[in-house]
Amino acid sequence: SVYGTAHWITLSDPLIDALQTQPLISPSEIRRLGGHRQQSFDESGFPVEFPPGEAVFFWVECPGYRPASCFVEPLEEVPNLSLEPCSIFEVEVLDPTSAPLLATNVVITRRAKDDAYLSLDWRARLERRYFQQTAATDHVGIALFDVLPDDKLFVWVSPRPPYGLITRDEQTPIGKLTVHAHASATVYGQVRSESGEGMADVYIGVMHADRFGIRTSVGDAN
Repeated sequence: SVYGTAHWITLSDPLIDALQTQPLISPSEIRRLGGHRQQSFDESGFPVEFPPGEAVFFWVECPGYRPASCFVEPLEEVPNLSLEPCSIFEVEVLDPTSAPLLATNVVITRRAKDDAYLSLDWRARLERRYFQQTAATDHVGIALFDVLPDDKLFVWVSPRPPYGLITRDEQTPIGKLTVHAHASATVYGQVRSESGEGMADVYIGVMHADRFGIRTSVGDAN
């Protein structure tokens, strides 16, 4: 049996303009500009009512299959979509000691870098940018994705503090990706002279010690 979620967005003028002028428009912005709607379905089918007189971009996401999409012109019926099976992809998130990291948000989308993107028309750009999936890690630090595009992935992990954002580009959606989270911190404030005035061109240095006691200096000019 096939089940999943159907999605559709209206091909509005603001969406088309954004696709033509913004090289890195995000899937969430595409969905906002297109008035994204979705509906779950199973093997018995599902009714879909598109806005009358408007063209839409339509896609389906079914567990165990790659997403399939099409453009539907006004008053047209949705054509038959072929679904290609795909295997489950795992993202394992560990802390610096290789222990599972819980309470993280893992997001995958089509690869962030696309050398051919600027040469594409807006319809081809839309087909490249719409896909995005989100999952949380389980008790052993693994997030599972069972709807994958037939393309390289861009993966980013958003753990809770003190760990920082982790990204991986050009990741093949096969097997398991293991990433280690690293602690992050922000140092902020103002450097003032003895008279209380701000000082320019000051270098702020911070020493960081890892679990082996090795200290690393990081800093920036202010």
